Amino acid sequence: MKIAMVISTPFPPEEGIGYYAYNLSKKLIEKGHEVTIFTRGSFRTRYKFYEGINVVEVPFFPLYPFHVNLHGFIFKRLFKSKESDFDLVHIHTPLTPTLNTSLPVVSTIHGSMVENVKAMEAVDFKSIGSKLMLKIITIPLITELISNSKVVTTVSKSVGAELKDNYCLDRLKIIGNGVDVEKFIPSLNQEGYLLYVGRLSYGKGLNDLLESAMQICKQYDLKLFIVGKGELEKSLKNLVKS
Repeated sequence: MKIAMVISTPFPPEEGIGYYAYNLSKKLIEKGHEVTIFTRGSFRTRYKFYEGINVVEVPFFPLYPFHVNLHGFIFKRLFKSKESDFDLVHIHTPLTPTLNTSLPVVSTIHGSMVENVKAMEAVDFKSIGSKLMLKIITIPLITELISNSKVVTTVSKSVGAELKDNYCLDRLKIIGNGVDVEKFIPSLNQEGYLLYVGRLSYGKGLNDLLESAMQICKQYDLKLFIVGKGELEKSLKNLVKS
């Protein structure tokens, strides 16, 4: 089977959805399938080959807040010319173009975006823009994606509950993230620590983590490690210093 996988995050992967798509692609290739990942690129279409995965970087122009719709328009035109090359489309969202295609579409919704945006404080242009985008772009995009999909999946019960509440979605399969148990094993290091690995972004509760860890680490003689990058990196470092 030839599978088109659509994401909106960097590839080779740098964060959750990218690694999800990467690991899923590797397992599908092991089973004899062919996978092509479509993702955001720069100003022209580029074709790559990464660890057995075909990668198509679709032109992307960061004209916020119109970037999602503009990228979607370019992606749809490009995909239309290649549609006959595939048997199935797997779309990973949020903020990923949807498709009106004769091919069966599987969608994995990694987050409703609604709760994340609600958690943002309207303190800068990006946070205010995100709140406006939620109603104007994000919700209509995910609603259209659900309508065009033969199967809709998500990665956790909590996200599933958000989707049911905000999109009235009842035909939903919950498939948890897989873990490579040969790579992720208990550490032999006996030193006590708390570990966060993920995007340094809104909706992750990182300010709450820092405030609570300050008390917990002192009480139990632990260290806290925060691993990741994102728009809150600078403010979190300032908060640690203060």
